[in-house]
Amino acid sequence: MRYIIFIVSISILDLFSKYVIKNKVSVNTKIEILKDKLYIWHIKNKGTAYSKFEKYPDFVFISSGMLLSTITVYFIKLLKKEGQTFLKTGMAMIIGGAIGNIIERGTKREVTDFIYIKTKNAPIFNIADVFIFIGSGISMLSSIFSKK
Repeated sequence: MRYIIFIVSISILDLFSKYVIKNKVSVNTKIEILKDKLYIWHIKNKGTAYSKFEKYPDFVFISSGMLLSTITVYFIKLLKKEGQTFLKTGMAMIIGGAIGNIIERGTKREVTDFIYIKTKNAPIFNIADVFIFIGSGISMLSSIFSKK
């Protein structure tokens, strides 16, 4: 049950952050938070990271939904087993973030991205992306270092 609450909390946090950005920051507006390092930069993204596949929002939505479904089925099976706390936590983070993005893609065929860390070729991303990224790292490390 705690993983379900974690997933729902991540999705709500993501959707709430996007709601705030959409209502407080105009699209294409860039606000400096930490001098020359961190910005709030409100953009609409119809594609994936770096706006790849932006001309195919339906493909992005359908493939994202299929991937989320596959991961969720595996996660449900994993929940029935004892242990593997790190893998379960990582997967919950991935699912929570993916749900936040898929809800927005399903209603608007785009996601709201707004976090920009100024580095070479850095993407603009959102809270869901952060959880997906960290959850993927935790899941990979857990899989590599787990006892079989």
